[in-house]
Amino acid sequence: IMTTTEQVIHSFYELKNPEILKKLYAPCPTSRDIHPSHWDLMFSFWPSAIQEMCRKHNTVAISLAQVRKWFQKDGLMPLGLDTIFNQQEYQQKFIHISNFQSKSSSVGGFMWKMVSSSVSWGFSKLTAAETETKAKDGKYIIVDLLKERTEQLEAKLNSIPVNVMLMNEVSTIASQIPTDELNLSLILLQKNGKLCIFETEDHVEGVRQGAKIATDQDRSILQIKHVSSTLDKQQVKLEEEIATCKKKATEMIKDKQKSRALGFIKRKKQLETCLNQKMDISLQLHSLLISIDTAQTNRQVLDAQKAGAGTLAELNNSLADAEEVIASVQYAIDDHNEIDAVINNAHASISDADEAELDKELELMMLEDLDNLSIHSSPAKKDIPLPVISTVTFF
Repeated sequence: IMTTTEQVIHSFYELKNPEILKKLYAPCPTSRDIHPSHWDLMFSFWPSAIQEMCRKHNTVAISLAQVRKWFQKDGLMPLGLDTIFNQQEYQQKFIHISNFQSKSSSVGGFMWKMVSSSVSWGFSKLTAAETETKAKDGKYIIVDLLKERTEQLEAKLNSIPVNVMLMNEVSTIASQIPTDELNLSLILLQKNGKLCIFETEDHVEGVRQGAKIATDQDRSILQIKHVSSTLDKQQVKLEEEIATCKKKATEMIKDKQKSRALGFIKRKKQLETCLNQKMDISLQLHSLLISIDTAQTNRQVLDAQKAGAGTLAELNNSLADAEEVIASVQYAIDDHNEIDAVINNAHASISDADEAELDKELELMMLEDLDNLSIHSSPAKKDIPLPVISTVTFF
């Protein structure tokens, strides 16, 4: 059975070919001009192989040391990865995390533009490099993979009929994405105007879909959802404690320790009272969220109706001149009909007698034409002299 590394290599080249493996693991030329065939071999394999290995390990950010570890084989260590990484970064196919600086670079439709040298968001922090020197031990983001993952995350978020979500809800939806890498996709979606990441005064983090800026209403909804989520967790804990008290009381009854059993029963009743209170509050908060959502929907409907009413009013104002327009059209049609009638009458004014005379003239012209045709087509007759016959007298 082949290892993951062997499977990736085997998908490009035969493992049994030692010459190819030797070239792949050898140092890479610093320029194609030095050794074109070796350069082409290295770049036809390593970028694709690294991407494939990242897919198998479910990551979009890797370090040079990690790639070397992945592809270590039979004591061989790939020696040309520095050139591969540098060239991929030059072509903006790999981007070092330290290069999230205050500059704009279009990559696959996304704008890699950070407004400050330090970006802090959610669960992790990406800090820009202090100097322009690349940190080889840092992580590189593979742009194509990040783009694919971000598009998949966007599709999942769009399938949720909720605009405001807690950050832990987003993490649950994107459970297959590592937490630290989830921030990269969220930042890209925010830069692309698909959502905005915000927090409340209590530093509760959340996401607002379909908006570039969160409103006070969004923050209020996020705060309510946070409290509701906290209550749900407390309810689960209370239910576990109630179950424990019930179990302990049952054990005490079996051991004939009535007073201790009574204590656990009292504790259980207190916990049940607290649980019911929290359940009532949680229900009120859920009802409040539903009411807010309904009110927002009604507001959208009302805005749409207002816009429709304004459009209808504009159309009605333009229809005020409808009668005049229709009359003008009818007038033009009447003029056209009159002109057409005059033309038709001019053609129909020829009398039957005129038509008979015209027919007679036509026949004469046809006969004349036939005569001319016969004259030109028949050859001229010549007078043929008769032979002279002498007269003979017989006696």
